[in-house]
Amino acid sequence: MGSFGSRRLIHLLSVAFVLLLGLWGCSNNDDTVGLAIRPDIDDIVVCADTFVLDCENYEIPYISAQADTMVLGEFYSPTYGTTKAELLVQLNAPDDYEFPDESYDPQPDSLVLLMFYDDYFGSPYSPLEVSIYEINKKAINYTERYYSDLNPGDFCDSTILMGKRVMTSIDLSRRNSEAEDSAKVSYVRYKFDQSQASRFFDIVKENPTISSEDFIDNFKGMYITTRYGKSTLIYFNQITMYLYYHYTYQKAGVDTTVSTSIVFPANHEVRQLNHFVHPERNAIVSNIPDSLLYIKSMAGIYPRMTLPLSRIRKRFLEKVDTSRIPNVNAAEIALECIEYDDIDVYMNPPGYLLAIDERQLDDFLKHHTLPESNDIDRVLGTYSPARNSYVFDFTYLLTKRMEMTADQDEDVRFVFVPVEVVYSGTTKVGVMPLVKLGATKVRSGKNGYSPFRLKVLYEGF
Repeated sequence: MGSFGSRRLIHLLSVAFVLLLGLWGCSNNDDTVGLAIRPDIDDIVVCADTFVLDCENYEIPYISAQADTMVLGEFYSPTYGTTKAELLVQLNAPDDYEFPDESYDPQPDSLVLLMFYDDYFGSPYSPLEVSIYEINKKAINYTERYYSDLNPGDFCDSTILMGKRVMTSIDLSRRNSEAEDSAKVSYVRYKFDQSQASRFFDIVKENPTISSEDFIDNFKGMYITTRYGKSTLIYFNQITMYLYYHYTYQKAGVDTTVSTSIVFPANHEVRQLNHFVHPERNAIVSNIPDSLLYIKSMAGIYPRMTLPLSRIRKRFLEKVDTSRIPNVNAAEIALECIEYDDIDVYMNPPGYLLAIDERQLDDFLKHHTLPESNDIDRVLGTYSPARNSYVFDFTYLLTKRMEMTADQDEDVRFVFVPVEVVYSGTTKVGVMPLVKLGATKVRSGKNGYSPFRLKVLYEGF
């Protein structure tokens, strides 16, 4: 077998383009499909192949618990099962707060929690009971990385109920003077009892410049969960506690009362953790037909495929003499979604999937690295409504893998992770596991109508 080094010649683009169109338009999905043009020994040999891929439904154990979106609620789908989302939330100390002089006799009025959101999934009218418990066991460690399968019982024994209320996701949109501006916002509001207001008031009164660490020593945070509703998930983007109080001073000999507030934000200086549970997931996966793969976000069900590098290499060597050097002109994988099933609640397909070498999955969950054009272990795919498919360009990845020596040329398993792309302005700066609910069904490698496959156009010099 010849060397798989980087030496390449410029090929005939027009010929390759015609062949590529022919290959991609072919309806024959048999694993043995191949096209070889064998001109004189000094010319380029161009081959096209289709490889049906082995794949399975993979129950991913977790994703990162840290995310900008905080998810709360429960949703049941007959097809994909139940998804339950809970929150562990720390509040930060007031930022450089100046407390009024004791002579002004400051007094607490009320303590209010506002949980702001701009999106939700499910029914806007189904009631949902929100319960807020105080974290009373160990505190969340700011330097520790947590995952979405964490155990809330490690932090809270659910014996200190701070409050609960019943809500729906549609009737809380209003003009809100407690927000940072007066725009129309959506939120969940809970007013705590007077004992809680007095408690928070005393913490700040005794130490107006209290640090985040000292504040957490006094109040470790909240465990927020739901009951009595399986139709709504709410996506919070901000959670803030407001302590309202008043003080009185004399102005021109007249007592003047001032009402004001102290803000305790749940921001990036403290931790907010998502906890996701899919109680019927194992039963759902065991009943998925061999012809289908399920995609369900929020650490649900992800497709896992084997990229058959050894089979690709073997096929190339069968068609091209071993003295030639391989070059991959094009390699595409498409996960084809099946038509919408109207017996179930419609879920939007996730907008992006990250195909990642399973051995790199844990590192991605920690660092959320954006795929680069020269990556050989991950490829970002986009959902195409026109094709009703997720399309992945494996050209570079496969080219570099084919250049590796034979002992490195092992089959590799890739997991397809639903992700969202993070932007700074118009520039992509990262990808993160999707924490909003999305789901769809795609065809597997055992699908008789259109199996999951890799299409390759390559050449040898």
